[in-house]
Amino acid sequence: RSRRNQAEWENEYFPVDADCGTFDGEEQQWQAGPTIEPVSEGECVDAFITNDVIDMLVNATNAHAKLHHAAKVVALSRTAVSPPPKPKKVTRGEMYAFIAILIAMGVKHSKCEDDNWSRDPFFRFDFVATLMTRQRFREIKRHFSVANPTPEENEANRLAKVQPILDLLNAIVRRNYTPGRNLGLDETQLKCFSRWARFAFRGESKKPISDYLRVIAIHESRTGALVKAIVDTREHSISKLLDRATAGVSQSGRLHTLATDRLYTGVDNARRLRREKNMLMFGTVRKDRGVPQDLQEEVKNKPLYDGEHRWRMTAQGESVVVWRDTKKEGCYFLSTHHDPRPTVYVERRQRGYRGTKLKTSPHVSSDFNEDMGPVDQSNSLKESYAIALQHKLRWYMPVVYYSLEMLIVNSYIVWRYWHRDCTHKAYRRALAEHFAAKARAEGGTRTVARESSTPTRARRLYGDKLPEDRFDLTHMHLPVRCENTKSVCRLCFFRTRKTKYQTPWKCEKCDVPLCIKKDLNCFKEYHTVVDIRRNQDA
Repeated sequence: RSRRNQAEWENEYFPVDADCGTFDGEEQQWQAGPTIEPVSEGECVDAFITNDVIDMLVNATNAHAKLHHAAKVVALSRTAVSPPPKPKKVTRGEMYAFIAILIAMGVKHSKCEDDNWSRDPFFRFDFVATLMTRQRFREIKRHFSVANPTPEENEANRLAKVQPILDLLNAIVRRNYTPGRNLGLDETQLKCFSRWARFAFRGESKKPISDYLRVIAIHESRTGALVKAIVDTREHSISKLLDRATAGVSQSGRLHTLATDRLYTGVDNARRLRREKNMLMFGTVRKDRGVPQDLQEEVKNKPLYDGEHRWRMTAQGESVVVWRDTKKEGCYFLSTHHDPRPTVYVERRQRGYRGTKLKTSPHVSSDFNEDMGPVDQSNSLKESYAIALQHKLRWYMPVVYYSLEMLIVNSYIVWRYWHRDCTHKAYRRALAEHFAAKARAEGGTRTVARESSTPTRARRLYGDKLPEDRFDLTHMHLPVRCENTKSVCRLCFFRTRKTKYQTPWKCEKCDVPLCIKKDLNCFKEYHTVVDIRRNQDA
């Protein structure tokens, strides 16, 4: 490829037809920025997390719970075990409460989810504990979904389980925000907890994530607002991925510049985007992506000094620039609209020197750093208060949480456009309170804690107090085997109010099941200790 393109590159400047601001002789004039002007944080986020999103989450979650219950019934039909009860349907109010809890958990992160409902005030999060019970949160999390495709649909489309939320994400962000002229394309890694996911990538040695899903996103370079996002399914080449990511971005003949990294930048891709989609590509480029061979040999034979750059250009307007920043071999840039001759001064850090130094740099390098910076800032906003939960079996859930997170981040960017004094943490808190208020209005929050009117079987048998006749010595208290296989330990249930501690032993006189273990002797403690206290969380 380098030999084929060698004759096109010249050490001579050719005027660029599509320079900054014009395309085919027409000025690019359109209003870039938000299309809404909200008066409150709740109104702003409601424009992104719309009723369509909530209805999709509610319907898909209920459908997933129904399918899961039906599969359990079929599995237990071959045994003597009775089938489980039908799952309770998720309402809109409960979905609002669930989203509020996700946002609150992102702001006040805890390693253990159960700590948010702890009786210990040191670990307890009252906002979460008063909004929804822990058991109900687990049930919704277990079935939280956006689509339930058939096996045939899932086989035909690898993204069938997340395609609805991705389509809504791209439609909502384009409806509420008009992107400007300069765009940046970068990829995001979503941690995947399943190594056998359908299109997961194995992490490189320098990456902190071992298994991840790759999302390719286009952001506006001025504010970092998301324009479009797609998921790499490992079915297409780089050029086809680039076509999928840029499809529908440039509308009504508008001209955009697109900053990309070395994975996507290439001479063939740049020419195709300019010819078919009115997009001018520029960014770092690999040496085997059309870089002229004579420029590489010139740099090799005559090394660059610090801050120097050399260039080649074609008659069509493409230019390749090599600039020395930190590496001796230099960094290569490709552009379809930059003039490679002029330079600007940039501040760069240098090893062994405190502070920064001024260094000359070509325009393509400074524009690349300027356009890719807001993309990294948008990803930083997404990771600051991430709402992702761990799902070790459903590998596709990181894409769902990414979509919800980007809806929130774009809503914050729109809010900051009109209100510059609002911090990210304060905005997240306002969103959590907004969804909690909507949940209370819909009746989706938990009721006041009270004793159940229908006590469990263990409570009916054991009661809430230990009997006083356990100290009666008129007869011997001897351990014997229970008639059944195992029974709930009376003392363990009194301490924890849980029925998972079962034992095959009981007292012959008291007829009470009690544990007899090497590290736990409830039988001895039951008949000798007077003041037995419950655990604090019971």
